[in-house]
Amino acid sequence: MSIDLRHLGDASLRLATAARILNGDSGEAFFEWLEAQGLQMAAPPQLQRGSALAVVRALILHPPPAAHWPVLLQGARERGRMDLVELFRLPEEPGEACSRPTLDRELLEMGVGRRIALARLAPINMMERLVLDHEPRVIAALLRSPRVRRQEVLRITTRRRLPLAVAREVLLSHRWSAEYPIVRSLARNETLLDRWGAALTLLLTPKDLGELAADPKASTARRRIARFRSLASHGALPERDEPEIRVIELDPTAAGD
Repeated sequence: MSIDLRHLGDASLRLATAARILNGDSGEAFFEWLEAQGLQMAAPPQLQRGSALAVVRALILHPPPAAHWPVLLQGARERGRMDLVELFRLPEEPGEACSRPTLDRELLEMGVGRRIALARLAPINMMERLVLDHEPRVIAALLRSPRVRRQEVLRITTRRRLPLAVAREVLLSHRWSAEYPIVRSLARNETLLDRWGAALTLLLTPKDLGELAADPKASTARRRIARFRSLASHGALPERDEPEIRVIELDPTAAGD
């Protein structure tokens, strides 16, 4: 397992390679490879953000088989990686569905096909309405539009509630998933599936980790991961051979959750 994703220039190739490795070996070599891609205890270094992003996207979009998760959980515990312990212990859930469309009546009456065609070359004022679409194919067309700007994508990722299929389209976009403000907004969105949000928390900078650790709206898992990684970024964690840090010490408010 010696492939360094930094040497792969294409984002789609990095994602496919990361997915293949995640679905293979889950032993000690896996964790060494994971850390070599920038996912150490602290925030990923700037030069490794591309490879770290590919691993996190693969964890979300092409996760390891269900049978591997208990092995990964145990491996993370043995390495003292309590951030990964929190991630690997989270159950896989169906995620949020949008049962009530939030579009205005005029757009709903257009039909999906018309809205997809409109999203491809829509003017800004129309994009501001389409970002609320519940149909992932419309969101996918919007994300591929040459006219869409970061602020429109942020309006998608900050939706409450954020349907899982809509969030998936954002993460499938090589262009927009590479934008740090987009990643941060997804990690901070408390309505996003917790396993996905926890994985994205691994990409946050120390400043954003500190804010997430103190966010009362964030899930217990995300606050614990953020607190652990924030401490690690400031050199406040013990070495691997020292006694394991109890998760509850990282999040003193968890007992009241």
